[in-house]
Amino acid sequence: MPRLAAGTSILLAAGGILAWPFSAIALNSNCSMGAFQLASEFASAPQQGLSDSIPATSLWQEPQWHDLTTDKAPSDLAKTACLSSHAVSNLAESTPSTVAAIPEPGAIALLPNTPAINTVERLSDSSTDLEFSNDLALPALTSPLPAGPVSEQFSKPETEEPPIGDPELGILRLREDPLPVIPKPPTIPVVYLLGRVDYLSSDNIFLNEVSPIGDAFVRPSATLLALPPIGPHTWLVASADVRLLRYRQIDIASYDELQLQFGVRHLLFPQTYGQINWSNQQLYRAGFSDQFFNSHSLDLAIWRYDQLLPKLTLNSYYQARFSFSDPDEFSRITQFLGASVFYQVAPRLQAGLSYQLNLSDFTQQARFDAYHQLTAQAIYYFSASTRLRLFGGFSFGDSSDSDVNFHDTLLGITFDFDLPLF
Repeated sequence: MPRLAAGTSILLAAGGILAWPFSAIALNSNCSMGAFQLASEFASAPQQGLSDSIPATSLWQEPQWHDLTTDKAPSDLAKTACLSSHAVSNLAESTPSTVAAIPEPGAIALLPNTPAINTVERLSDSSTDLEFSNDLALPALTSPLPAGPVSEQFSKPETEEPPIGDPELGILRLREDPLPVIPKPPTIPVVYLLGRVDYLSSDNIFLNEVSPIGDAFVRPSATLLALPPIGPHTWLVASADVRLLRYRQIDIASYDELQLQFGVRHLLFPQTYGQINWSNQQLYRAGFSDQFFNSHSLDLAIWRYDQLLPKLTLNSYYQARFSFSDPDEFSRITQFLGASVFYQVAPRLQAGLSYQLNLSDFTQQARFDAYHQLTAQAIYYFSASTRLRLFGGFSFGDSSDSDVNFHDTLLGITFDFDLPLF
């Protein structure tokens, strides 16, 4: 009977964005059950890109590369590719993403990237100018005209109208200027297309204690993100993600992923956002041929962006995830706590250092995991919405499952972009 091993992760860092989870799981029918899934991470987003237009980007997320997967795999390579999960992510954020992005994430992240809300206030005053005429009223005639028919033509009427204006100041005229035309503020897009390609190399890609395996994978992904405002400081968050993960050596572990998300994001305090959302993660064998994992989750998250110095930014976040999975042995309660510091080295270059702590309490088995990840990264901006990120780091931790080994080193590269649609 096929056995499953899952992992979870969290997005971030550059742009925005926000936060949208990226996770990966590999399957091998000859493996025993022992791996598990992680969730998505909210981390920092730089001050450019999607995060500038998305309320706190997107829950922008830091690259959480391991999905904390472990399993009791035999020495044979064909039997060691068990369910594993790696995560790559910008409020999501992301945006944070980003977003945001959300929408601070700068956005959207962001995720996810930092994310803030650009409020444009326009003040216009219209005034009325008074114009004084130099034309004076004609003075009254002092001597009567001669009598006769001619004098009757020019004689004054019985009721004489008073002269217009002041004889000395002239005629006072009131002129009303037309009201100035106020240009409409620029429309902030609410629907975005996000693209991303990740490459990761790891010494222990399945986090297995018995048979550590070094491998690498490439993962292209596309996300359709909507952040329509429903109030002065509140947004709906809806996204659909498609990801294709392909391992370089263990091809049998490759899989495809579909993830849906719907929630509400709110500006709690200046530079502080909160979000509650539902998400659904579905994993298929390569080619979307056969589904082997399905999970519904409820997420509660809060993240903040602080400008410590003109070139130094601190992004911090906390997330709680309640997962109900099929197979149910992967159901769990996961907490994420993390922070990222970014320094603006040059106008197009940022350097960052990120830390994340994951605590997973499995509800259908006697298992508890504590996972730490520390990564350094450099982010280069080709434009405000296009980024290239290099990163490297290591992980460590403990698990009540003796077959789990969290010690690993990783190195990777990510290219991502965000494209406003409407």
